[in-house]
Amino acid sequence: HQFFNAKVLADVDAAILIEQKDLTTKSLNDAVRQIIDGNNIEKMSANASKVIVKNVEENIYNCIKQK
Repeated sequence: HQFFNAKVLADVDAAILIEQKDLTTKSLNDAVRQIIDGNNIEKMSANASKVIVKNVEENIYNCIKQK
């Protein structure tokens, strides 16, 4: 499930997805550099805010309470 959660963010350029089989010191270093170069972190943050579900705890609580 972690892969799919990360993929949602990666698909909207809000994260960089590195699968465990591809994770190396170099791939992690490259990803971190890509995030901090320029204003990529601000762009990624803005993209993430477009796909987040707000009030998720309250929504789950209300679903449970209705049953």
